[in-house]
Amino acid sequence: MTFVTPLLLAGTALVALPIVLHLIMRQRPKLLEFPALRFIRKQHDANRRRLRLRHLLLLLLRAAAIALLAFALARPSMKLQTSLGSREAPVAAAMIFDTAPRMQYKHQNRTRIEAASDLGVWLLGQLPEQSQVAVLDTRLGPGVFQVDRGAAKQRIESLGPVNNSQPLTTVTEEALRLLETSDLARKEVYIFTDMAQAAWSPDAVDAMRQRLVDLPSVGIYVIDVGVRKPENYSLGELRLSSQVLSARGGLGIRTEISRLGPAASRAAESPTEKTVELHLLDNNRKPRLRGEESFALGENQSQEFELNVASLGIGTHQGFVRIVGKDALAADDRRFFTVEVRPTWRILIAAPRPAEPYALYLAESLAPTMFRKQGQARFDCHIVDLEKLSQRPLDQYSAVCLLDPKPLQPAVWKKLADFVSGGGGLGVFLGRNARPLSKFNSPGAAELLPAKLLRQAVAADDVYLAPRSLEHPILSAFRGRAGSVPW
Repeated sequence: MTFVTPLLLAGTALVALPIVLHLIMRQRPKLLEFPALRFIRKQHDANRRRLRLRHLLLLLLRAAAIALLAFALARPSMKLQTSLGSREAPVAAAMIFDTAPRMQYKHQNRTRIEAASDLGVWLLGQLPEQSQVAVLDTRLGPGVFQVDRGAAKQRIESLGPVNNSQPLTTVTEEALRLLETSDLARKEVYIFTDMAQAAWSPDAVDAMRQRLVDLPSVGIYVIDVGVRKPENYSLGELRLSSQVLSARGGLGIRTEISRLGPAASRAAESPTEKTVELHLLDNNRKPRLRGEESFALGENQSQEFELNVASLGIGTHQGFVRIVGKDALAADDRRFFTVEVRPTWRILIAAPRPAEPYALYLAESLAPTMFRKQGQARFDCHIVDLEKLSQRPLDQYSAVCLLDPKPLQPAVWKKLADFVSGGGGLGVFLGRNARPLSKFNSPGAAELLPAKLLRQAVAADDVYLAPRSLEHPILSAFRGRAGSVPW
């Protein structure tokens, strides 16, 4: 068979067109899912995930049980450096207790020393048998190992405050020295303290740090028995006007009162009033109230104050300043003092003629006229001509002042030397009259003067007084006209 136009046979490929249209236009079925079946499928998936997790956990537990069983049968052991009182091998232990007065701070009806003692007794029972135990506190003295555990317990239970307490660094150094004498391999130091900064000497901290580097096998444990928020009133150190008083003078005592933390019975922001009393002991050793002050202090505040006693009898007097009322730490609520009252010191001033005006300024500096009139002058000054010094008995004076003296005779120097040897005081004020200097380098003068005189400097013109302050009683008359006085 032949075709006239065979190229047109390619049109038969168009037969695929209706087939494609048939496939595209074919209506597909719709998938409709009932709500009940959707819930069942979700529940099935959740149950399958839960069962898979349970099977996985069960598998892990079975594997862990087998591993732990094998681990336990292997009997593992471990040496812990931070365990308190390990009972494996004997240990050389030094138990240091801070027994400073501040450890008497009472909290929940127990002092810090009692709290440390209770912990120390418990720790003593945790130490291995055959251990060597030394109990040290902050008193001065060497440390020793206790005879047995019973002696160590008795030593701990008998601890008390120590007034002359040492820094903990010093006691720790003594404990390390003691542990070095032990043959036991394990060595441990236990320090019971309230962690107060005053317990540690800043100068010894660096040395202690290097000491511990050299002893890496020694374990040191610090047990804090302090109170987190302490509440306390305290008195500072007493500053006396003088410890040796004149019968004409009075006693002045300066100190400060401080409040740490809020008072237990008041809100933290409200000031609390405290009274401070000054007591002197009478001849029967009974305290007599001689002064008092009241202060209102807020939280963490302090205030300086001064208490005065007008007059005291001749002799030795003892007393104390105290804060009235109970406090958590009674050790710093009371401060004691002792003063000696002597008869008014008689001072002999020997000056060149005319002696009275020559010695005026020195006499007024020692015993101002205003104080003499009020009977409060500490010194009783007597002025004498230098020429008459050899005739004046010196045993009735406490001190002798030589004001711009001329060269003295050897007998006068000997008389002054005997006076000084007997306890008297001597003041030599050299001036323009010290000529020639060789006379003041004689053997008699050299026994009293502090050094050999080499040269003398004298101003070309007269020297006049030009005071910067007119607060001294002798200059009080010039205060109103200071600018008009031709100094």
